[in-house]
Amino acid sequence: MIVQARLPSSARSAGGPARHVPALFFALTAVLSLPFLILGALVDTPEGAVVDLPLSALQVFAPFLAAILLVLRESGWRGVGRLIADALDVRRLRSARVLVPLALIMPMIYFASYGIMRLAGRQLPGFEFSVTAAVVLLVMFLLSGFFEEVGWTGYALEPLRQRLGYLGAALVIGVVWALFHVPADLQGDRDLEWIAWYRLASVMLRVVIVWAYLVTGRALAAAILVHATDNLSWSLFPVGGSHYDPLFMAPVSVAVAAVLVFTAFPAWSPPRENRASRLS
Repeated sequence: MIVQARLPSSARSAGGPARHVPALFFALTAVLSLPFLILGALVDTPEGAVVDLPLSALQVFAPFLAAILLVLRESGWRGVGRLIADALDVRRLRSARVLVPLALIMPMIYFASYGIMRLAGRQLPGFEFSVTAAVVLLVMFLLSGFFEEVGWTGYALEPLRQRLGYLGAALVIGVVWALFHVPADLQGDRDLEWIAWYRLASVMLRVVIVWAYLVTGRALAAAILVHATDNLSWSLFPVGGSHYDPLFMAPVSVAVAAVLVFTAFPAWSPPRENRASRLS
C-alpha cells in the first residue's frame, strides 16, 4: 500500500520543487563527470581494488555535486542543509515491516536470476563471501548511493513527477542514469550486448528505487538503501561479482518493476491537475 505523506522538506523550500530544473541538473552532472571519465581512460584500476570497476566509477560524486550547486543557487545554504537532512533521515525505515522488504528486494531479484541461470544450464559456483567483506561493501555502497540519490531522487524526481507522474519520472531518470554509466561500462571492457541488457536492468532498478521512495512516504533514505543493496548484490554474485549476466537479470527486473507499478498504478500516474490540463 502506498503511504501518503508530506513532501520532503527539500521539496517544500521556497518555490518548491518547481524551481528545480532537471534538464540543467542532467547537463551539469554530465559536465562534472568528465574529469572522472578522463581519469578512468588514463589510469587502470589498481590491483587488489575492493571492487573491480574502472576509476571512472568515481563519477558517482557528480550527481551530488550538481544537486548541491543547483540547490545552493536556488535556495542557498539552508536549502542545501534541508536536502542533506532529507537524505540522512532514516526515521521512516526503522520499522522492520518497511526495512526488511527494502533491504531484500534487490538480493531476491539477483537470487532469482541466479536460479534461472542454473535452470538454463549455466555452470555456476555457490555463493561465497565473508560477512566482514559484505559489511565493508555495504557501507561503501551506502555512501556511493547517498552521493547519487541526493541528485537523481532528491533533486530531479519531484519536478519531473509534477509533469510526468512517478512512472514517467522514473523512466526518464532511469534512461539518463543508464546513459550516465555507459562510458564506465566501455572503459570496463564490456561488449555492447552486455551493456544493453545491463542498462535495461538499471532503468528497471530506477523504477524499484522510486517504488521504495513512494512506499516509505517519499523517504530519500529508502532510495539510497535500495541503490546500495543492488550494488552489494552485484558485487557478491555469486563469488566476488563473478558469472553475473544481465541477459538473465534484465527480464527478472522488468517483471518485478511491472508488478510494483501495476499493484499501485494510481500512485504512479501524473498529478490529476496535469491530466485535466492535457484533456482541455
